[in-house]
Amino acid sequence: MNVTDQILLLRKKYKIIPQKINQGNCDSFAQDLLDIFPDGDTMWGENALQRFKTKIARNATKQYYHCFFFLNGLYYDAECPQGVKYPDDLPFYQRAVKSTF
Repeated sequence: MNVTDQILLLRKKYKIIPQKINQGNCDSFAQDLLDIFPDGDTMWGENALQRFKTKIARNATKQYYHCFFFLNGLYYDAECPQGVKYPDDLPFYQRAVKSTF
């Protein structure tokens, strides 16, 4: 089973919407993925600042702490089962950037 499929399964186990998982359970969710895919990595946004594309996203990251999962060049969280190339493309940070304006 791939990462996307596992995220969809894990979301059902949490029994709350993905956005709520990312607002308080993101570290547990990322750790669950790491337990399934030990070659991946979990990281907090503030520890991955150099991986963000934009200065706006880097500034938002300092205000909005979020843990996500990284594997094979893609970043994942509960709201993004398909993965993205940059952490600031995760919906969590997209909302954070919009709220800083």
